[in-house]
Amino acid sequence: MKYLLLSIFLCTLLACTPGSATKYPYTIRDFPDSLRTDLRKIVNYGFIGSPSYESAGNIRMQISDNDCKRLALSEHPILRSLALDILCNRHHLDHYSIMMQHLDDTAYVNWYYQCASFTFITVSDFMVKEYKWYTEEEKNRTVEKIIRDHNYLQSAYEALHKTTLTEAHYPFVRKMAEKETLMKFRSEALLHLAGYKKISDTGFLHNALYQSRHELDANAFGIMELYQDPFYFAMLKKYFPGGYYRNFCKKDFERNTTENALSYVSALASYRSEESAAILEKILFQDPLVPCFPADTFRLRQHLYEVIEKNTCEHYSKMLRVVKPWLERERKESAENGFPIDTTSFYQFPSDSTNPPKIRW
Repeated sequence: MKYLLLSIFLCTLLACTPGSATKYPYTIRDFPDSLRTDLRKIVNYGFIGSPSYESAGNIRMQISDNDCKRLALSEHPILRSLALDILCNRHHLDHYSIMMQHLDDTAYVNWYYQCASFTFITVSDFMVKEYKWYTEEEKNRTVEKIIRDHNYLQSAYEALHKTTLTEAHYPFVRKMAEKETLMKFRSEALLHLAGYKKISDTGFLHNALYQSRHELDANAFGIMELYQDPFYFAMLKKYFPGGYYRNFCKKDFERNTTENALSYVSALASYRSEESAAILEKILFQDPLVPCFPADTFRLRQHLYEVIEKNTCEHYSKMLRVVKPWLERERKESAENGFPIDTTSFYQFPSDSTNPPKIRW
């Protein structure tokens, strides 16, 4: 009986790992001795980037093209990321084809990218972010392929604003909007889906934004501003004051930002109603403007005043008596203290046809 159970377990295990061994068959033992020590160090560090720069630099200088192509099929995602970065910077190779062939690597790696900042990212997303195209045409082909064939990547959500979406893109945008992922990515798809203005999407958009009401961002507020309806206005009213002030007062440093608040104010002011005026007055006449630190209060105040002026209506008359003099004074001071820039004196670098400009993601 125990042998039967063992056989069932082994068959189940093999069935649950389809093709992984054949797709990425290479281990560190398959590479020359001169590379193994640094390859092991990189895997042990567990990061792309610092603190593995020294070992990565050694690999970059020593590894042959053929070994590097094999390393791009390593069982270790971190080593695949390194290999693809090396291959895509060896200009004697057809690195564009290499990049396009590796857009389906969805293993996650930890990217240490700047100032002790970390993010988890797929191998393919890392490759796309670090890749440099020679022509806009090549980049556009990559954008199209990612949206159509690899829309599970983070890069697919970023790609939506890098092209002109047509009706042919609609099924892909809808699929991306339906996917449960981080709101900072999903909201891109929701915003572009709203742009199609299909009545059949209204209920879905309402539900998606309501379900994400505790993590609304600039794109979500953009939908509420551009495609107004009573459901969105009800959400805007509910967002204040708790959701609004949390943008400034969260302990998480990355969430201490005015961006969401600026977008919220823009959306709210665009409704030009008595109820929107009541909330805007509470924001405007709050003293101090933001009850916690840190916050860019000047930028917030300037934006708040400008959107009230932009949406001038009878309901905003009380606020306009404060807003207009302040804006006139600031604009006058800015005009008086500004310095003209003589662009004709800038040095013009000669063009180099042998080294064409590189286009980043």
